[in-house]
Amino acid sequence: MRKRLIALLVITPLLVSSQLSTSHAAAKAGAKCAKAGITEVVKDKSYTCVKTGKKLVWNKGVKTPPMPAGNSAPMSAGMKAALDNLAQFPKSKETPQALNYNFGPNAEKDMSITIEKNAKVTMAFFVDFYQDSKPYQIFYGSDKDLDWVIGEWRKYGYAEAIGPELFEQSVSNTRRRTGPTSVMIGSDNRLPQTPMILLASRSALVNNNLQINTIHHVVHGVQGRITGGKDLLLGCWGREGAAQFYGWAIMDRNFKTIGGSDYASERRAQSKPMFPWNAPKTNLLEFSESQWLDTLKLLEGGPRYGNQIYCNIEQEIGNLAYSSGALLYERLVSEFGHQKVIDWWYEIRTTSDWKVAFEKVFKLNIDDWYKQSAIPYLMKEYQAWR
Repeated sequence: MRKRLIALLVITPLLVSSQLSTSHAAAKAGAKCAKAGITEVVKDKSYTCVKTGKKLVWNKGVKTPPMPAGNSAPMSAGMKAALDNLAQFPKSKETPQALNYNFGPNAEKDMSITIEKNAKVTMAFFVDFYQDSKPYQIFYGSDKDLDWVIGEWRKYGYAEAIGPELFEQSVSNTRRRTGPTSVMIGSDNRLPQTPMILLASRSALVNNNLQINTIHHVVHGVQGRITGGKDLLLGCWGREGAAQFYGWAIMDRNFKTIGGSDYASERRAQSKPMFPWNAPKTNLLEFSESQWLDTLKLLEGGPRYGNQIYCNIEQEIGNLAYSSGALLYERLVSEFGHQKVIDWWYEIRTTSDWKVAFEKVFKLNIDDWYKQSAIPYLMKEYQAWR
């Protein structure tokens, strides 16, 4: 086990010029996969990880349309407007939030390096905004390090900080999701400061795009700190869509020139308008405005414990909180700017109703924004996916 407390400096392209490991195990129909809903493109087919009985396997795959010349997806006006706004940030020259890496006895060295690089650039991007005096905790180990990570949580005083009931919920959730062929990666809201937790075998990691997943969950940690530990009150697409959107943008900015994916291609790969694992298939290209409104209301999530909002991922369409949610953030940033989005997150500190916070910051009722802006944008962008 090794622990390191690293005070981060503002990251420049020079600091991330080394090659990162982004390899993926090739998907094959019927072969084991790590997480339902993830996709892999092999040659001219896109394979989706589906649950069959108690097993997770790759489906038969569907043919994907050829990419434009240069192997890069086209950039729409909405994408460009959002990225142009993000290009203004960060504005501060302050030192980014410190991170504390807790790597287990069986942690893979190259995976550890990838986690560090992606966590650093994520915190560097959000340097303009709230930072806690306590370092952000990241825990990583193999699936064999489950008891080690729980022991580390106890050393940090997490059990006393949140009480035995919530602590046991976190432990049970981690035990349930960790195994030789599965991956437990997340940012646990129950634990103080919403730490990132990754426990997985190497084979599971390479099927889950370690780069984008690290960024995604560090963004959740940022959300937790900005909202004062109330990030679950952002709603489902409000929380997950942000982690996807900023994940694509941060990867594009820092890694596309050294083997990483660009924003438009990552967005295209994860925002397919059809759900081949559904029965019957869900085709977003056929959605009417009223169907989209009903879907967005579903993607807001619902309370499970108290007023905390959880995603309805039990329903397959609930996974749109990630992909369509990212497009909703793209629209918000292109219309109002990144600063306003962060203002919305800050406003959660003063209210338990994310819709009230939304209206206060954006001066628009959420349903009106859906109808007047978000839904037309989603319909246009999905049609452009063809």
